[in-house]
Amino acid sequence: MLIVIVSGGFIAVTGFLWLGLRVLSKTWCNLDLIWAVSLVVVGVFGIYSAYYGH
Repeated sequence: MLIVIVSGGFIAVTGFLWLGLRVLSKTWCNLDLIWAVSLVVVGVFGIYSAYYGH
């Protein structure tokens, strides 16, 4: 669990230092769409796992 937190923090800090805050002001990301797609993907994977026993 610690490696996930450290690697996520590293990616966040690296992205912030490389891109800065200008990305937030110039681009727009639809987080609702990303959230909905991720829920569908996880649901499909769950159904697949239930049927094929993974």
